[in-house]
Amino acid sequence: MLVFSEVTPKSIAAQNPEWFAFKASHILKPLLQILSPIVWIVNQLTNSLIAQLGFDPKKHRDDGLNTEELRSIVDSSSHKIPDNHQRMLTAILDLENVTVEDIMIPRNEIFGLDLENSLSNLVEQISNSEYSRLPIYEGDINKIVGVFKVRRGHKLLSSNNVNYNTVIRFSEEPYFIPESTSLTKQLLSFQKHRKRFAIVVDEYGEVQGLVTLEDILEEIVGDFTSHASHQEHEIIKYDEDIFLIDGAATIREINKSIGWSLPTDGPKTLNGLALEQLQRIPDGNVSFPFHRYRFETAEFNSVMIKKLFVRALESKNFTEK
Repeated sequence: MLVFSEVTPKSIAAQNPEWFAFKASHILKPLLQILSPIVWIVNQLTNSLIAQLGFDPKKHRDDGLNTEELRSIVDSSSHKIPDNHQRMLTAILDLENVTVEDIMIPRNEIFGLDLENSLSNLVEQISNSEYSRLPIYEGDINKIVGVFKVRRGHKLLSSNNVNYNTVIRFSEEPYFIPESTSLTKQLLSFQKHRKRFAIVVDEYGEVQGLVTLEDILEEIVGDFTSHASHQEHEIIKYDEDIFLIDGAATIREINKSIGWSLPTDGPKTLNGLALEQLQRIPDGNVSFPFHRYRFETAEFNSVMIKKLFVRALESKNFTEK
């Protein structure tokens, strides 16, 4: 029974699933029709026994696969799926666990149009902008009144009829989202509202950053915009196993770029992680261990740590270079 009825047929079916299924269907279909009354009787007896034991026989049984099981299937099928396809499938499964706060452009890096600046300054910003959309605000980034489309702005500049009212008229309504929104939900929200650009706010309504449709797509397919070159400047290989990293670099980008496993459930940036461990802004270069890594400050000012040397603890000492 074990060799001829279970192990051997399963092995043949696993190696030749389509061929085996077609051959077996000629036998299984008539058996299914002949034995269906017996199957019905057995099911009724089983359900009666389950009910007498105090359980609900009609309770729905969920045979679907959860995210972790799907990820295991993708990993186990790596020899059949190209590496880039496997990375994309895994990234899609991870979207639910990542929020817009993890990938947003932080507030201090937002490039926008301040209506309190001179008109000539606004024209120069629009002309030299490398972005397709720019937030418009009045003095304070928390007072965003619109999102300016640079492509339409070039038509405005060519008309020589630029003023503050026309700049506002050529903008669209700002689209605000909470920082805790998952990437899966936000991707569907972008599709539903036909948007590509959103302002991220916290629970108090303060602007924390911005996120675009391209930022979410990059989480799936990898970097394909000029943002990628920016990350290369944030993470510089200083030695064989030592990296000089910008304090503003996010923990997720560091893990993706170097293949490390720094914890992502705390501070979002390397500067935030260092300050959390030191519990102060250092007044001189300091070194400290964290998990399986050692950090050493390289550049700092009165408000943040700007650059740090980071290495895995298994590697050689900093002072050897």
